[in-house]
Amino acid sequence: MYLAVSQLEVRYAGQAQAAVHNASFGLRAGQIGVLIGPSGCGKTSLLRMMAGLWPFGSSGSIRSPRHEDTMFVPQRAYVPQGSLREAVCYPDISSRHPDLIGTLLDCRLGHLVDKLDEHDDWQQRLSPGELQRIAFVRILLTQAQVVLLDEATSALDEPTEAALYQLIKTRLPQSIIVSIGHRNTLAAFHNRSLQVSPAACG
Repeated sequence: MYLAVSQLEVRYAGQAQAAVHNASFGLRAGQIGVLIGPSGCGKTSLLRMMAGLWPFGSSGSIRSPRHEDTMFVPQRAYVPQGSLREAVCYPDISSRHPDLIGTLLDCRLGHLVDKLDEHDDWQQRLSPGELQRIAFVRILLTQAQVVLLDEATSALDEPTEAALYQLIKTRLPQSIIVSIGHRNTLAAFHNRSLQVSPAACG
């Protein structure tokens, strides 16, 4: 399994100049890369392009597993109204997944286990940190081959961030993981640095 980005340019709608220019890198199964570059350099746009979620102009090539095997994780996870069980399992995880409760416990969400069948507006009721931990529950239950994390631990304290990265490294040893984040602590969880340099920015 391989993720390869070659001479990729990402453009915003209505702008002639590329937001990301000539980005090239590759990751093998089991490698964990962090995208590094200044704010506004197009890192999120590049990540969305890798996930097949970029509707605007681009050129270059991306070789990756199927989009169905790729999981894009935004800074604030979406959870629908309804039961908490349905919200955690959105969009297509079985609500009776045998590892659901155990994974909630592993992701430090044990206090939500007895609320799984409660109905509420969970997007509003849950804290940003709880929403981010729910995203990691989804990562672990779906076993995605490629996981793209866009500041997905920004609302967590550093020990919880470290615990969750260790979980996905242990449970998904063959998955390719790419992260964006601004904390210096992120570097310790990755074995590749993928530079998006100022010269490559629009």
